[in-house]
Amino acid sequence: MLFLKLLGAALTLAGTARLGRLLGGRYASRTREIGRWRTALSILATELGFGALVLTQALERMALAVGGHPGGVARRAVALLHEGESSAAAAWRQAVTEASPRCSLTPEDEATLLDLGVYLGATDQEDQLRHLKLAEERMVGSERVARGEQAQRERLLGTLGWITGVLIVLMLL
Repeated sequence: MLFLKLLGAALTLAGTARLGRLLGGRYASRTREIGRWRTALSILATELGFGALVLTQALERMALAVGGHPGGVARRAVALLHEGESSAAAAWRQAVTEASPRCSLTPEDEATLLDLGVYLGATDQEDQLRHLKLAEERMVGSERVARGEQAQRERLLGTLGWITGVLIVLMLL
């Protein structure tokens, strides 16, 4: 009987600790996603600036290089442009808006991407590059904040998982 109680206690502690780590892992996914977006914006700027490509080709190359949600947004924007969407800005806005429920981005991060879309394909190359660099800098700031939140919240949720497990075990004994 004592063995079963100890086994139950160990499994409870392990389960709640794992749950705390899983909940904390959500913050790591946001940090990774912001990093992908930062890379994607850098690639797009390189393709538009040095590759002298049209926007659809630059977006396709960005999608191939980065993947994930940024790649999906780029592919969707290209598809919308090929379907006859009125402008690159409208296609970008629709692609970002459609992807946002599946992303780990905050409303501020999404606003940065939506603001960028106004300039894609609508202004000259120099202005587009300037706004891409600005969006990339904003993403760097968001990534820094996300890393701080990630470290703090992962520790907090991991500790709460252990504490919850201990409390459950004490109640069951």
